[in-house]
Amino acid sequence: MSRDTEEAIFAGRRARAAARGFGLMLCFGLIAGCASGPRTQTAEGPAPEARGPTPLSGSQATPPAERQVTMAIDEEGLKKSIEAYRLEKKRAAGKYKVAGADLNGDGVAEAVVLFEGKDWCTTTGCSLAIFKMEERGFKPMSRTTRVRGPVAASSSFTLGWRDLLVYTGRGAAPVRRVQLRLTSSGYPSNALLEPDVPVDSTIEGPVLIDMPAPKQGAPAATAEKKAPAPPVLKPKPAPASVKKPPEPPQKAPPPPAPAAEAPALPPAPAPAAEATVPALQPPPPTQTQ
Repeated sequence: MSRDTEEAIFAGRRARAAARGFGLMLCFGLIAGCASGPRTQTAEGPAPEARGPTPLSGSQATPPAERQVTMAIDEEGLKKSIEAYRLEKKRAAGKYKVAGADLNGDGVAEAVVLFEGKDWCTTTGCSLAIFKMEERGFKPMSRTTRVRGPVAASSSFTLGWRDLLVYTGRGAAPVRRVQLRLTSSGYPSNALLEPDVPVDSTIEGPVLIDMPAPKQGAPAATAEKKAPAPPVLKPKPAPASVKKPPEPPQKAPPPPAPAAEAPALPPAPAPAAEATVPALQPPPPTQTQ
């Protein structure tokens, strides 16, 4: 074997050994990287917080502070939608209060309408309707009965929509402040059935429809019943004397007319003498021989 051939063989062996060494180093590096675990909190500072989508079910935290809640709305378009809604429900025309608010955080205002009038109200409250803006204008989304103002948007969310804070009740049903939370069919249909919210609650939000809050009343079962006071009888005023006009003087009656003399009657004839009839004697008895 020549010297050139031996050097070529040794060069090939060295190249193969270098390649195997590089491969082993690369493999060890990969194994070390795979075996290392996730980063943990150290004294230098906490690990970066993982971010993910916020769930929509249940109450949620307040959205960013820069997001505006109250917004302007197309009043002319809303007026047509309210009129169509009134005709659909067969209610008489009446007054209502309107506010625009972004309730679902999409940057488009929904219309919050509190109807007034005898066709929309009872002793415990009136109807509150929410209209959602769509391609062809405002469409009614839900209607809640027995609602009294003021109406506020809460800082808490349910299913991605703001909760509403309203009042309800009067008379036998005590006045309460309740929280309206969105359901699969819209906001609740009866405010009297919703849970109470304290006046100093931490879920306060901007007022949408501002009006004096109704006075709080005690429940009918615990209210102290007072006996009705007896009616005060007032003496009847004496009737005013009525002066009668003087009677006209009465005329003396005319003297009675003299009675007419009756004509003289002829004397009655003397009674005829009664004829005496002799009494009949019975025949003598006959003798038998």
